[in-house]
Amino acid sequence: MKMVRFEGGHSIAVFDPDQWKSGVAQEKAYKLIAEDRAHFVVPADYTERSQLDVTVKGILGRIARASAAPELMAHF
Repeated sequence: MKMVRFEGGHSIAVFDPDQWKSGVAQEKAYKLIAEDRAHFVVPADYTERSQLDVTVKGILGRIARASAAPELMAHF
């Protein structure tokens, strides 16, 4: 993940929402962020309108705006 960020990409770490309360997933998330290995940490919910869905679409929107690709912006 760090190489992705180093090359200008975006990294998303996903976690099992059922394990979040145990603290194990939280510690891993904090570590990924502290080590500058993840931009975002979201639950591993791959459904429409989930935090992951919104995050991915937000990243794609940023990329489209940065590259001035209006045909991509029509989808967001």
